[in-house]
Amino acid sequence: MSTLNTVSNRSNSWALSFSRFVKFFRTGFAEGILILILLGFFVILSFTSPSFLTLNNLSNLVRQVAIIGVVAIGMTIVIISAGIDLSVGSMVGFSNVLVAVLMTHGVPIIPSILIALAAGATLGVLNGVLIHRIALSNKPL
Repeated sequence: MSTLNTVSNRSNSWALSFSRFVKFFRTGFAEGILILILLGFFVILSFTSPSFLTLNNLSNLVRQVAIIGVVAIGMTIVIISAGIDLSVGSMVGFSNVLVAVLMTHGVPIIPSILIALAAGATLGVLNGVLIHRIALSNKPL
């Protein structure tokens, strides 16, 4: 009987330690590892490339990440509200192409950006109305 209890306790302790391991990864350890990897790349690149830590390069990196960051904040709100909207990437692409087309036709940059923002907002509102009124994304296939 004691041998059975010992085996049962061992399997129980293994299950508990595995559940602690999984809980540890779910509470932010994976994000911490990703940040450490990112910092490692940052250190390696700063030593291997003399132009990596220049103000011009760092400002370029921040500019490139800004667009993705703004879209990620919006998608976070959508996902928190239990929705998935895959059209966001298409809207960003459409707005970018619209700005480029307007600028190649001679429209200055500020009006091009404002027109693209208005077009993106209009299509976003239309998309939201379709999702809310018609339950577009909740229909089974």
